[in-house]
Amino acid sequence: MDARPTETRTPPFDLVRLRYVWYGLSIIVIGVGLIALAIKGLNLGTDFTGGAEIQYETELPLPETEAERAELVDEIASSLDLGAGAVKAIVVSDAPLRREILVRFPVDTKAELDERQEEILGLLQEGFGERLGEITPASDATFVGPVVGGDLRSQAIICTVMGLAVILGYIWMRYNVKMATTGIIALIHDVLVMVGFTALLEIEVDASYVAALLTILGFSINDSVVIFDRIRENLQGRAGQKLPFAKVVNRALWETMARSINNSMTVILVLCSVLLFGGSTLQAFATTLLIGMISGVYSSVFVASQIVVDWHHWEERRQAGKARAAAQARPTVGARRRRQEELERARTAAEEVAAGQPATAEGPSAETPGRPSTTKDRAQTSKTTRARDKARKSKRRY
Repeated sequence: MDARPTETRTPPFDLVRLRYVWYGLSIIVIGVGLIALAIKGLNLGTDFTGGAEIQYETELPLPETEAERAELVDEIASSLDLGAGAVKAIVVSDAPLRREILVRFPVDTKAELDERQEEILGLLQEGFGERLGEITPASDATFVGPVVGGDLRSQAIICTVMGLAVILGYIWMRYNVKMATTGIIALIHDVLVMVGFTALLEIEVDASYVAALLTILGFSINDSVVIFDRIRENLQGRAGQKLPFAKVVNRALWETMARSINNSMTVILVLCSVLLFGGSTLQAFATTLLIGMISGVYSSVFVASQIVVDWHHWEERRQAGKARAAAQARPTVGARRRRQEELERARTAAEEVAAGQPATAEGPSAETPGRPSTTKDRAQTSKTTRARDKARKSKRRY
C-alpha cells in the first residue's frame, strides 16, 4: 500500500498519549456544528425539497463586494416573499462576464411554474430595473416535483447507509471487528463535521453535495486502512520488540504520517485553487470537499487509531479482572472440597462405630498403635473379631 520503512525510527513524540486532547477537539467542533444545525437547519436545494429554480440575467453589473451582493439578494428575496437561501447572486469572471440572479421558488405543477415565472420576472423588473437594467431569463426553469425530491432524499440516505455498511464488512473481513467499528466511528465523525459546517456556512445541499460526501468517506476510510495495515505489520514483529500496544500504534501513526500528509495536501491544494478561481458555481462543492478532506485526515490519525488503543486497553482490563476473579474463586473451591472430605471421613467413622470398631478423632485414615491402618487390614480385623465373638457364644451354649 505504501513503501515500508527500511529502519525503525524513534517517534518525535507520543500522539497516543494526547488522545483525550484529540477527542476534546472533535467534540468541540461537532458540538458547534450541531448547534448551528439546530438553529439554522440545512439549506436544502430543489433536488430535495422540490419546486423550481431559474436564472435571470441582468444588463447592468451586480455589486462588486460580497456584502453588497448579499444585501441585494436579501432585498430581492423579501420583495418576492421567499425565504432565506431562495435567491442567489452569481458572478462568473468568464468571457463574456456572467451576471445572473438565481431564484428558487416552490411550485407543484408545470402550469403553476409558468404563472409564477412570469410573476417573478415582472416583480424583478419593477423593483430592481433601475439598478440592474433589463432583466431577462437566462435559461429555462428547472422543475423538480415533490415526489421526485422525496425520492432523491430517500436515495441519498440509503446510499450513505449502504456505503457505510459495505465499508464495515470489508474492514471486518480484512482486519477484525475492533478496527471495523472504529473505522465506521471515524466516518460518522466526518459526516457530523461536514453536516455541521454545512449548516454553519449555509452551503446548499443538493445532489452534488451527496457526491462530495460519499467521496470524502472513501478518502477517509482509505487513510484509516493504511494506518490499520501498518499497525498489523508492527504487531507481527511485536514479539521481538516487546512494545506495549499504545507504543505500537504510535509508531504506526508516525510511519504513515508522511503518506497521509502528502496524499491529502495534493487534493487540498487543488480544492483551494478551485475555491479561489473556479467561480461561485463551484464554491459550494469545493468548500464541502475541503472541509471533508481535512476532517477525514484528522479522524483517521487522531480518532480511529486512538479508539483502537482505548478498546484494546479496555479488553486487557476486562481479561485481568476475570483472571483476578478466577484466582479469588480457587480457595473457595478448595475449602469446599476439604469440607466434603471431612464429611466423608466422619461418615466412614460413624459406620465403623456402628460395626463395633472404635474410630479415632481423625477418622479411619489415622494410624493407632496395635491396629492396622489400611482398608484391607481393617476388613480382615473386623472379620476376625466377628469369628471370635461367635466362638465365645458357642462355648457358653455348651
